[in-house]
Amino acid sequence: MPTDLPENDRALVEAAQRGKIWAPAGFGRPNFDGEMPTVQADTIRALCLGLWDDVRLDPRGVRIFGARIDGELDLSDGISVGPLKLLGCHLQAPLILKNATLPSLYLSASRLDADFNAEGAHINGDLYCTGRFQTMSAINLIGARIGGDLDLSSACLDSDDRSSLVADRIVIKGNVFCAEDFNTKGTVRLLGAHIGGDADFGDASLDGGGKAAINADGMVIQGGLFFREGTSINGDASLVSVSVQGLLDWRPASWTGILELSHARAGVWADTWSGQEWNCDGEPRIDLRDFRFDSFLAADYVKADAGSRLNWLKTALGDDFVPGPYENLARVLRAAGEDAGAKRVGLEKERARTRHAVKSAKGWLPRSARWFRGAFLDLTIGYGYEAWRGFAWLLALLLVGWGIFYAAGPLDTGGSGIIKPALPVAFIEDLGRRIDDRPLWPGETPSDHGIGYRLPPEYPPFSGFWYSLDTLLPLVDLGQSAAWSPSPIAPAIRDDPWGWTVTIYLYFHIMAGWVLSTLTVVALTGLIRREDGRRSE
Repeated sequence: MPTDLPENDRALVEAAQRGKIWAPAGFGRPNFDGEMPTVQADTIRALCLGLWDDVRLDPRGVRIFGARIDGELDLSDGISVGPLKLLGCHLQAPLILKNATLPSLYLSASRLDADFNAEGAHINGDLYCTGRFQTMSAINLIGARIGGDLDLSSACLDSDDRSSLVADRIVIKGNVFCAEDFNTKGTVRLLGAHIGGDADFGDASLDGGGKAAINADGMVIQGGLFFREGTSINGDASLVSVSVQGLLDWRPASWTGILELSHARAGVWADTWSGQEWNCDGEPRIDLRDFRFDSFLAADYVKADAGSRLNWLKTALGDDFVPGPYENLARVLRAAGEDAGAKRVGLEKERARTRHAVKSAKGWLPRSARWFRGAFLDLTIGYGYEAWRGFAWLLALLLVGWGIFYAAGPLDTGGSGIIKPALPVAFIEDLGRRIDDRPLWPGETPSDHGIGYRLPPEYPPFSGFWYSLDTLLPLVDLGQSAAWSPSPIAPAIRDDPWGWTVTIYLYFHIMAGWVLSTLTVVALTGLIRREDGRRSE
């Protein structure tokens, strides 16, 4: 140890050897802008790195409370033999810990006027910057490894740079605490960070200063990510491709900017969506493209019904159509036992798809054809999610056909005689059509459908109901359609409008039966939709 050390430095060395905290006599709150006792940065460096053979540092490390550090404190590439605690200290020159190894680092209640560069540093324990810790420039923790917690609670990071905290690719085995009035001016960057516990931004104030408030694209969190009710965010919050194993709690009180959640993953989701709008101040917007989560938080303030969440998706997506958010919501509702809600979401997804297809200029189909196709599938079977509609339409056609065919049935059943025997064997007497019991002259037209014929006893009797059912369902053969058919008395529609109306309706009845039966069957068998809410190829 040099013999010409200043008095404060000698006192620091003695305290460090004895495992004591060095603090000036009568020291109270730090006076960063006034008089403070001074300690040389080189002395701290020599103690931490064990550069003096005649000084043995206590395992409790270097602990200083309420001093101004004179000079640049540079531990780059070094291995500290003990923890470093600079509490309530004022560092006017840079603190450089690049690729350094420390058991732990405490800077609580301190103030840094220059750079704080801990890029690639290995801190085996905790990194604490709490108690109104202040920094006037960005904190660089790129590629650092922290074996414990990173605690920035109540810290104030006021940077003139684009970012207030740069911690890309940082690995933290414990938790991240940026709560309790944590204030930033400049972007908080956590690109590709790995956090073994929770990341808590409750009651924080994140001000991007015209830029993104937080950029954590690709971050992986084993626990939860919390933006609680006291959080204020001014600027975009980019969480693209973030993976949160636990709860992603998004409930800021003030939120201005875009929440980017595209390609993000979360175990549980919670927010302040009221069912119609966000319960927070500002102009919040959210990007949900390919955002997936497994469930909603079971809490009274979280709206988890299909109606509320469909409004949520529509507000987020606007005029765009992205199937992923709909499919994920349907999966979450189905997993929660809300099958009806999941089907409703699937139906709304197809409606949104159709609206987007009608507005889009892509594809070879004209817009009118796209609209008709969507409207037809929606009206008939609800895009496959409401197969009961197909049954309802078939029942309606059955009843309408019953009424029409009954009124047009043979005379002996009370009908008008438009429907007549279709098999030639039926006409055993009066084979020609007649007027007033006399045969027709060539080119003459009968005045009505009262044409005489007699049927053998074994001929199938006509029934309006069974005739309607037989002609409606393609796989049903009751013998009615083969035995009876409409027979207009004139080749022109104007000469026999009622007869031709029944005939044309029969064609429509048969074709509609084929189409509706087919659609209903494929809807029931899942060929139009899958159970996970995705369209089959």
